[in-house]
Amino acid sequence: MNYSGALLDNDGTLENYWSLGNPGTLNNTSIFNNAGLLTNTLSGSLNNSGTFRNQSEGTLVNNGVLDTTTGILTNSGVLTGVGMHVGNLYDSGVLSPGESSGVYTIDGAWNKTGGSLLIELGGLSDGGGDKSLSEYDWVNISQDINFSSSTAVELSFLPAFGVDNLTVGDRFDIVRFDGLVTGFDNLALNVSGRASSGGVGWALSRDTQSLFIEVVSMPLLGDANNDGQVTGADLIAVQANFGATGPADGLLFGDANDDGMVTGLDLTTAQQNFGNVLGSAAAAVPESTSACLLTLVGLGAMARRRRLAA
Repeated sequence: MNYSGALLDNDGTLENYWSLGNPGTLNNTSIFNNAGLLTNTLSGSLNNSGTFRNQSEGTLVNNGVLDTTTGILTNSGVLTGVGMHVGNLYDSGVLSPGESSGVYTIDGAWNKTGGSLLIELGGLSDGGGDKSLSEYDWVNISQDINFSSSTAVELSFLPAFGVDNLTVGDRFDIVRFDGLVTGFDNLALNVSGRASSGGVGWALSRDTQSLFIEVVSMPLLGDANNDGQVTGADLIAVQANFGATGPADGLLFGDANDDGMVTGLDLTTAQQNFGNVLGSAAAAVPESTSACLLTLVGLGAMARRRRLAA
């Protein structure tokens, strides 16, 4: 630990294989290889005028100020935090902005030669001008960005956020920049965990100031047979596949509420959304179909009792 107010100068070769915290000032004028955990805290200042390598085994947490204006910093491991990065970043590893959710700021250029960008969504707000209040991860770049090799954008949800919080058109600006972007076609969006459930359609796009992820489609609740409309056929689909389980990806036949299970709740969901089609607003159940719906709900309950009796 380089304690707060303390000064550590390296003018030789410094190797970190364990855990090093820096709430003070750490100056590197020669070679620093990090293969462990290095944490530059909120009060920390890490000044690099030499060569700093965050190796493939290393994790560099920058919540303070990392100044590499007159040096070279390469990341082959994990770079994370909510701090200020002054100078260019040469990155072939993992860039994971934020702690939970938050913003990593680079006052320089970002040269991405592979690896990944990890983005966690915990809400819809970008902080409204206050980066500390952002509910999702993003990176702020003051200069150019070059994606020279295949790079994965890994999207996931934080625990308090889910598909139910989304609507079509929701947009998350995950990288904002003031310079030019080259190699955008080298990016690939990978959606994992709960973000990949429920049949949500995602798209990765760009404009002149940001790279953004957008919700382009949402599942139609009540559509148990995945034909884009909620009709009596969906109630029959629920009955025919009653008791089935599978991934909550919106594709399970009979799963009208996209929870990965075909239960009585799916009959209720189909009834409540009867008459809706993709892109339509919620519609009331027409009077002429009410008796049919009640009959099919009853049949579903009878089918369940027969299975339990068996």
